[in-house]
Amino acid sequence: MWIVGHSDGSQLAQLGALRYARVSGPAAVGGVVLFGPSRVGSRGFAKYYNTVLGPKTVYDSYGRDPALAYSYPMSDVRPPL
Repeated sequence: MWIVGHSDGSQLAQLGALRYARVSGPAAVGGVVLFGPSRVGSRGFAKYYNTVLGPKTVYDSYGRDPALAYSYPMSDVRPPL
């Protein structure tokens, strides 16, 4: 299953993807695509999420998105290189 979210929906996509991975197994998640994602959870959550789904998660955002200006830089979630 692929899970996609935009803006505030990206938060729900991340939470839903992690929940689905815990119930069905990480292999059941084909990928997570986030557009304009904002921060979800604490540093501990980010670390756990990256352990389970980090390699399957990609995001795209516009550099001047005001929602990201106050939320995303505080997150430990980093884009894949």
